[in-house]
Amino acid sequence: MPIHSKNGPKSRPQDGPKILFFSGGGALTDLSRELVKYTQRSTHIVTSFDSGGSSAVLRNRLGMVAVGDIRARMVALASNRIVADFFAYRFPKESKNTAIQLEDIAKEKLANCAPDSKESLLAYVSICANALGNDFLLAGASLGNLAIAGAYLRYERDMEIALERLHEILAVQGHVIPTHTEFAHLKAKLRDGSVLIGQHRLTGKECKPIESPVMALSTVQDLTGGSAIELLVEDKVVAAIERADLIVFPMGSFYSSVACNLLPTNTSTTIGNANCMKVYVPNTGVDPEQYGMSVADSCERLILWGAGLDAVVISPSHDYYGQGVDRQRITSLGIELLEADLVSPDHKTDPVVLAKVLMKLAMDSMSR
Repeated sequence: MPIHSKNGPKSRPQDGPKILFFSGGGALTDLSRELVKYTQRSTHIVTSFDSGGSSAVLRNRLGMVAVGDIRARMVALASNRIVADFFAYRFPKESKNTAIQLEDIAKEKLANCAPDSKESLLAYVSICANALGNDFLLAGASLGNLAIAGAYLRYERDMEIALERLHEILAVQGHVIPTHTEFAHLKAKLRDGSVLIGQHRLTGKECKPIESPVMALSTVQDLTGGSAIELLVEDKVVAAIERADLIVFPMGSFYSSVACNLLPTNTSTTIGNANCMKVYVPNTGVDPEQYGMSVADSCERLILWGAGLDAVVISPSHDYYGQGVDRQRITSLGIELLEADLVSPDHKTDPVVLAKVLMKLAMDSMSR
């Protein structure tokens, strides 16, 4: 069924529908910036499993969950652009700066920031610098990640309180909630029997792409293959699901950014009980994590893990989906196939079109 959304639905952003996304990574950055024109009440359940890059360095040094994807989504939704620019700054990989210089660098970056916010952020980076040690190299580090880490330590390792305070400082137009706040890593079992531990081994960015389909996903305590760990769904996540007008499983790394959000206990049950539409927006192009998977395969996997899908939104041209769509198989799963001109000339999902489509679906869901 085609979706017509040329002009987009009309609403006051502050009173817009409550659209909930299960996602991590940067795939939703442009969509998030576009969506705030229509609603400032979106909720983003963001993964905390990152085990590569500067996020991994911080989580290992300070014993905390990865915050890079959380920081990126908060920046995308922020209306305080001075603080957002501060959060988005990343030290060059060749930087020789150390943690002892961090507070002076932060002062320079926050020169035009409001006094209260500046004072809080400087306190956070100072706490983080002290925890890291004066000799800690800042090469590749994100100022936003460091500020979040400092707030986390300031509020006695209570990530919920830390993020609430940073939401206020950034003036986030929506809500960003971590999937979990416990220290854990992803474990994937592939069809060929091999086992991969760590999000970075799935994405095909820091390690070579997988060459066999993922068959099972779970969580463990550390990268050495330690004991399995059962994650409990966060109360805030439950509340967000229960009040959602539309639940979206969007484009992004399929397992490490989207499907892994279903791992915490009782998440799928809560989604199943939610009285709103649940939709999937597949990736266009190639996602290394979806080796050998068609759109129908992805839908089937999400349903198996408790996503309770009602519809999948795709482009009328199925050529954008590497392993095909298989319309008949998708509809046999009880999923409605919705079509919209989602793909831009560069073969990427068009955030302007998708924002309008999701708003229309949210409005339709609210009126059911």
